[in-house]
Amino acid sequence: MKIKIIAIGKLKDKNIKALIDEYIKRTKWTIDIVEVEAKTKDESKIKDEEGKLLLSKVPSGYCIIALNENGKQFESPQLHKELNRVANQSSGGIAFIIGGASGLSDEVKKATKLSLSLGLLTYPHMLARLLLVEQVYRIWTIGEGKAYHK
Repeated sequence: MKIKIIAIGKLKDKNIKALIDEYIKRTKWTIDIVEVEAKTKDESKIKDEEGKLLLSKVPSGYCIIALNENGKQFESPQLHKELNRVANQSSGGIAFIIGGASGLSDEVKKATKLSLSLGLLTYPHMLARLLLVEQVYRIWTIGEGKAYHK
């Protein structure tokens, strides 16, 4: 499976980066992280600019899954089934979108095939990136029948 994680902001914490890289290395899937930043500082325009930037990085044929506090919550085995279902409907792969502090634009919400919540708690965007990559790895282990998930 091909996965792109398209996120607002640059990851600066080397410890979080090392953990993300470790999970990516463990899976046999192709996982790329693309970071984008809006140029505007105008709060009334930032969400729309970020939305355009995020969507511009989604490869053709990829299914968009956006992280959203109001999205669906799954247990890991259920998420495994849902990702397989969504991946089978795409001709490319899966593009996970992580918006900025202002949230997701309406344009991104309309383009999203699945809105996913990592839970009821609020996480910093950089930590959400780590949690997402760990869940992708966990889902890979479920599909491979490996013991990590337990």
